[in-house]
Amino acid sequence: MELIIGREDTRQRLTIKVAGKQGRVAPEDVARALTSVSETLISIDSNMWNVGQPRLRWRISRAKKSSPLEITLEAEIVIEDAPRVDVVGAYMDGMRSLSSGHRRSKLPKHWNDDNLKAARILCRVPGVTLLGDKHEPVLLSEAIKANVDRILRIPVARAPLSEYGSVEGTLRTVTVDPRDDHLASKLQIIERFTQSLVDCKFDPSRSPELHPPNRIVAFGTVTLGLDGKPKTIDVDDFKIIPPESELPNLEDLRRLGIDPTNGQNSADYVSEMRDEE
Repeated sequence: MELIIGREDTRQRLTIKVAGKQGRVAPEDVARALTSVSETLISIDSNMWNVGQPRLRWRISRAKKSSPLEITLEAEIVIEDAPRVDVVGAYMDGMRSLSSGHRRSKLPKHWNDDNLKAARILCRVPGVTLLGDKHEPVLLSEAIKANVDRILRIPVARAPLSEYGSVEGTLRTVTVDPRDDHLASKLQIIERFTQSLVDCKFDPSRSPELHPPNRIVAFGTVTLGLDGKPKTIDVDDFKIIPPESELPNLEDLRRLGIDPTNGQNSADYVSEMRDEE
């Protein structure tokens, strides 16, 4: 073993204590622990001074073979003019925050995703305790795995929800494929409530009825995305909503024998309704 001799104020040491299972430590667990810790220290060192290059080189300065096994990593400065940073402190603080019982949702300071994955690998080594100079020991716990998984969370894949319903909106495009073996047409509508685009499949024989920017109500099997918004609809039928200029007014309704205001003009009818409220 080589002992690194340097200025006392710049020396950084980290000890990995491995108890193993029933006092037995497997060689692959030793290799896994050394790789996880050393690679993370190098990465944090690079992250702390934004150069992308570590200023320290880590070597084994002490090893104790009796149970529990202890290995001490010590740093040697290789870039003299680089800022003095407490790499061991940043590593210990990160592991301490991950191993606490508190739910974590953010990366520890100066860490990245690869460092989190390395911490999770280190948890596979039984009975690990980390000891750093001037830092409280960290006993690895199952909380590290839970917090790493939470920070690196990946949405759980779920089957899309499909149900019969309707989609109302403004027609955006119409695509008709005339091939005999592909009698499917596609349109997109801007959904009225969410303003999202919904792909629609419908009978191509009815495409002449559709003219952008028609407003339509499509009926059929609606598939919703994970955000709850409609994504597609297999159209059984649809209705075209006439433009406002073509909608009947009060005089048109009265000519048809329908008088919703009982002979009053619109202003008086609305005023009366407000008084009743």
